[in-house]
Amino acid sequence: LLLPEPCGQPGTFMDSAALFGKDRARVVLPGDVNFQVRNLIAIDPAVQGPMNLREGIWPGIADFSQNADVLRAYRAAILDRLGIAPAPASRRIFLARSNDRRSFNQEELIAVAERHGFEAVYPERMSFPEQVQMFAEAAFVLGASGAAFAASPVASSTSSRAALTRLEISVSSA
Repeated sequence: LLLPEPCGQPGTFMDSAALFGKDRARVVLPGDVNFQVRNLIAIDPAVQGPMNLREGIWPGIADFSQNADVLRAYRAAILDRLGIAPAPASRRIFLARSNDRRSFNQEELIAVAERHGFEAVYPERMSFPEQVQMFAEAAFVLGASGAAFAASPVASSTSSRAALTRLEISVSSA
């Protein structure tokens, strides 16, 4: 199982890869080296996007590509392999960050979210199975866009997710 360098660090990506490649060696490929392989099977991502970015137009649902059947099968396999039984989604989750990677008013947003029944969670402090359990129990997930949403495909199909992003988008026409 060949993994790009960013996915080879301990944590969510390696843990999920281990669930699907238990009998296979996992090889992390450095990003600055070219490789040649004899036989390669490449799997398209289940979700791609945003697609078709246009100057001055915020991306909409049609700008993303999703394979719903693959996502449902992925969710079922992860829950099964971790021994997590699907349950009614009831938690309201605010995905917080404990580091200074983002400069926004997170504490103010958490206070507003808590007034509406959300609990602040810090996914980077959780193991992959704990993240899967949390998303599986979530009816609503809110947070800044980014890696904190990595385990969100295991959320219930009835859950709602909203990623907070900057108002500006930059589109290169080159």
